[in-house]
Amino acid sequence: MTHLAGGGVTCMVERFDVSTSTARYGQDRTFWRTSSFVFQKHVPHTKERGRVATTMYCWRCKIDLPILTEEEYELVFPKSFIEQIREYREKTGVDLRQAQTDVGEQALATYERITGFKETNPLALYHHRLSLYGPPCSECGKPLRTPAANYCATCSAPRVGSDAGH
Repeated sequence: MTHLAGGGVTCMVERFDVSTSTARYGQDRTFWRTSSFVFQKHVPHTKERGRVATTMYCWRCKIDLPILTEEEYELVFPKSFIEQIREYREKTGVDLRQAQTDVGEQALATYERITGFKETNPLALYHHRLSLYGPPCSECGKPLRTPAANYCATCSAPRVGSDAGH
């Protein structure tokens, strides 16, 4: 266990390796984990945000990580990714592959600045959006996969309150 402090936040953390991310991105990444936040060797930027990022379990990535609110998502992707790439290519004259890389790096940098979490795949940011998930499961606590889900895909418990959008 290690104590990390920064930006007014002090946490007890433990070191662990995320094998799914290592296999998925093909590189060795070490993360720091607490029960409420996942760090990559640093504390979230709480000075800029004024608070710690909202974290949830992402069923695609299979880890708890910062999920963007709609306001934060608009900062990361002010326009659609395709529109951003088109405008960037018109402005700079670079080829498609370079434009995708450059626009993706800008989105990743904004996400890291907002959340303090260093993501490596810009396309993963599209599903790190709070409005895409349902409420937490009453049994296991993991978020339902969609706002309209009637049961938890993790533990198969039925949705409590049955206020799913039909």
